[in-house]
Amino acid sequence: MKTFTVTYHHSTNYGALLQAFALQHTVVTLGHENVIFEYPERSGIYIKPSTESVYDFLRTVYINYLTLLRRKQIKRLSASFKRFKKTNMILSRVYVSMQDLKENPPDTDCLIVGSDQVWNLNTNPEFIPARFLDFGESELLRFSYAASIERMNYTESEKENIREKLFSPLIGLEKILSSAII
Repeated sequence: MKTFTVTYHHSTNYGALLQAFALQHTVVTLGHENVIFEYPERSGIYIKPSTESVYDFLRTVYINYLTLLRRKQIKRLSASFKRFKKTNMILSRVYVSMQDLKENPPDTDCLIVGSDQVWNLNTNPEFIPARFLDFGESELLRFSYAASIERMNYTESEKENIREKLFSPLIGLEKILSSAII
């Protein structure tokens, strides 16, 4: 079976990289093909200062200051992570936008999302719909593996959006199963 995994692996974080590698390795070991969804990496090492609150603004300025002090180390680490991905992981072509992914979906039998903070709404907002597997033919198998959300204090509209994205496919599956039983 051909599988396509949407995960969060563009981070200079060992956990993020190793969870993606381990999931792909396990799927391949089980006898399936697997490709990890590749999207453009964020350029630069600094975070755009937040304007939501004074606290958030000062926090991002402080993080950027620490990043400035460690920039050489961060760049070396980032290069090391890129080498690891290139030599040890099977990545798709780079999808430049959500529209690109929807218009040119991967040739696959199954979509997997996970693991780690794939439903983190603060990372790469362009591809949030991809992390809810909102692409590809409707009959594709879709499931999540050890997916998580980064925080609990969402706005009501964010909660509703997440609820809709997570549960509307289940309602569709319920209709298919109930019509198959009848």
